[in-house]
This record gives sequence, structure tokens and C-alpha cells, in this order.
Amino acid sequence: MGKPVAGDVVVLPFPQTNLQTGKRRPALVVADLPGDDLILCQITSQISASKLTEVKAKLRQLFT
Repeated sequence: MGKPVAGDVVVLPFPQTNLQTGKRRPALVVADLPGDDLILCQITSQISASKLTEVKAKLRQLFT
């Protein structure tokens, strides 16, 4: 399996706040950078309306 590219969905361990525990969760590959680096966005099914509005605004800033 090769390096994931932008648009791929991967599953990997995301740590919790204490950095000791975590769960395997899906993430969207936003960008594949040189070397082994990736920019990821965790995928969740639970998001509040206010957070969704904030995310949409930030995405508009990035891509317009």
C-alpha cells in the first residue's frame, strides 16, 4: 500500500486529551506533503451547529 493522497480516507489512532489513550478513527487526507507528512482532518458524526458554521467559514477563507 502506498502513501495516502489528498481525498483518501484513512483509519488511525487519535489520542485523547491525556495523550495516553485513544481510539482508531477515520480521517480525511487534506494534503500529502513531502516525505511521510500528511495533513489530516478527523471525521466525526457528532458536531454542533455552531462548530459546523465555524468550520464552513474557515474552509471558505482557505479556498476562496
